[in-house]
This record gives sequence, C-alpha cells and structure tokens, in this order.
Amino acid sequence: MNKFSIFFAKHSQKLALLCAATACSLSYYVQPYYEVLCRWSVTRLDVEWEAKPSERILRITKEICSQFNMTDYQKSQLDIFLTPVDESLVLGSLRSPGYAFIGLPYFFGYESPSEIPLDSLDFYRPYFPYGPFSKIGKDRLDLMNLPESALKFLIAREIIRLQGVTITDQKLPLSARSQSLLTINSIIGSFYLSYQTIFLLNRTTRLPLRVSIASKLLIYTFIYLSGLFFQHQIILAWRRYCCLRADQIVCSLGESFRQGGLQYYDWRLRWNQFWAERQEEFKERKRLIKANNHDETVSYDPVMKHQLENEKSAERNTTQTDYYLPKSEDAPLDLSVMKQQLSNDKNQTNTNYLQRNRFNVSGNELWAGDGDGINLGWTGMLAIGLMPRIISSLFSLFSSPATSSQRYNQLTELEVKTIT
Repeated sequence: MNKFSIFFAKHSQKLALLCAATACSLSYYVQPYYEVLCRWSVTRLDVEWEAKPSERILRITKEICSQFNMTDYQKSQLDIFLTPVDESLVLGSLRSPGYAFIGLPYFFGYESPSEIPLDSLDFYRPYFPYGPFSKIGKDRLDLMNLPESALKFLIAREIIRLQGVTITDQKLPLSARSQSLLTINSIIGSFYLSYQTIFLLNRTTRLPLRVSIASKLLIYTFIYLSGLFFQHQIILAWRRYCCLRADQIVCSLGESFRQGGLQYYDWRLRWNQFWAERQEEFKERKRLIKANNHDETVSYDPVMKHQLENEKSAERNTTQTDYYLPKSEDAPLDLSVMKQQLSNDKNQTNTNYLQRNRFNVSGNELWAGDGDGINLGWTGMLAIGLMPRIISSLFSLFSSPATSSQRYNQLTELEVKTIT
C-alpha cells in the first residue's frame, strides 16, 4: 500500500464526515442561486421577453394576500411568474431573506377560452393531430380555462407552501426552500449512513477478504440503493403530509376556499385524464410508425391542412353574430406525415411531455403530489421520466403521494370538521 492508501485507510471516517458536512453546507449556500436558476429555466417567454402575469392573476393575488399576515417586505418578496408547463411551482420562502417565487401555468391568466391564442398550441402535430374546432380541440381549450375560485385556492395554497401565515395564525412547519434543503441533505445523509454501514460490515466480517471484487461491488451498490430507497420513502411521506396539511390550512380561511379547492382538484383530475388519453394515442402512433416503417417523405403544411379543412366544412352563420365556425374533421394525420414531423420538429416540449409518466389513466399522480413534481431528488427524476423503466416500476410499487383524488376527498370530508 502506498502512502495515500494508508492515509485514506486511517482517516476514512474523518474524511467521510468532512465530505458530508461540506456537501450539506454547500447545498445551503447554493440553494438561493438554484432557486433563481430554476425560476428562469421554467419561465414562459413571449418572443424574447418574459411573459407577464395577466391582470386576472395579479388581481386575485392581491386579494388573496389580504387573507395572510404579510408585511410589506414579504409582499415585495412574492414574485409571480408564468411557466409553459401545466403544473404550479413554488421556490423560496416568505420567512427568510430572498425571493419567494410562485410559478403558474400560463393559461391560468385567461378569463375564457376565446382569449387563448390558437397559434401557440401546436395543433395538427403528431402529439396532437387535431384542429382547434374539433371535439378534442374544444375540450382542450375548455380545460385551459380555470375557474376563478379554483385559481384563488391554488394561489392561497402556494403562499401557504412558502410558509405564509394566515390571519388565523396557521402555517406549514417548513417552507418550500426548507423542503428542498431537507431533500438534498437527506440524500447526502443516506450516502453517509450507507458508507458507515459498509465500513462496519468490512470491520466485523472482513468482507473484502471473503468475496470477489464483483460480489463486493454488488453488495455495496445494494446498500447504497437501499439507503436511497428508504430516504425516498421518508421524504415522500413527509411531502404527502405537507400537501394534505396545506389544503386543510387553506380551507380554514372559509367555505369559498373549500369550494374552490373542490373545483381545482376536479379540474386537475379531468386535465390529467385528458392528457393520459393523448399519451396512449401518441404511443400507439409511434408503434404504428415503427411497425409500418414509413420511409417516404411527404410535403406537409399544417396551415394548408387547416385551409383544406375549412373548404370541406359547411359554413355556419348565426343571424346574431355572423360568426364563422368551420366544421372540423377528427381524422388523424397520415403516419408518414407524423414520422416526418417527429424528425423535423424542433420544438420537442409537447413530445417530451407526452412521453412522461406523471399520472395514471384515472388522473392520479404517480410520484409526487400536485405542485411537487418539479423538485430535487428521486421524485423529481421519476416525474420527468429520467429513471430507467425497471427502477420506475420498482418504485411505483411503494409510491403513495398525495393524489388529486385523495385531496379532493379530504376537502369533501372537511365540510363539517373544519369549516365553521
């Protein structure tokens, strides 16, 4: 053994503790910068500039803030921004220096489906081969219109998750920033405890002298994965409690918030079910494309398809408004066209979204509760589809987040127990 190996063997415990303490300290100081980076990475852009929240969102936020004991400084901390995804996001804390970010889906700012710009929704694409006036297209536009009472509940819930204090002096034990720090530090702690387990195993059983290198590596890997698995289960149970508790605190503000919560989770279930159906359709199209092996190139223009659709449709004019509404055909695109678009489409946002596995066919979340999908740790990687299918299948057997159905049922039962 050389000098370096001897030094490492003598001081391995001290080095392991030093590395763990350094990693925890580094995560604490890096956390505010990570929050800002995450905020800008998921911000919706309008051309080259950040899309601003609508008057509807700003008005409701100002109204909701009156339900909380917030100082002027805390109100200035609160930063509402729009995201291109369909899930809300909270970063930071109202109880510590720095910003407190709330990210809302961009379409929550629309008062009605007629305000939604159709050119930004990528109709007639392989992942959504329907027109805006088709039945499925209309269902999509209708779902993008969130009721105002549901939006009030959502904004109040997100302020609670930032550890805002209600007028009844209720709050969560940890803010979103503390939750994130708890997650990353628990991962570091699981690695440290796994190392201590391996160290104790080597000292008591002399494992390196009894088994081969391959077997030793397999045992070490199993110990580390077991530590991460138990860490994931503990954090998942804690996040589940915080999700359910946040809903209870919001409902304590009044009956109108409970009704808004029921509307919101009913909407969330219908939204997830809608995209779960699109996921299955997209998988089937990809399977057919691979099975039929369409190699021919086809010249295709979605604008031309829309014009042809209008020409084939009968005009429907009303005497009151003379509004022209073309009759849309729900016929899917040709498989060769789909293959060409999948290879040439530079905007893979919707494609990647459909390839994710965040919820089941009933609309319930698989890995993380609503609003917790974008975070550090195993739940975040599972939610965005970064983990191999074998590991995802294993974790799905033990994953029990606060699903939208459970949160909806909780609000139903709170009618007599909490609301006065």
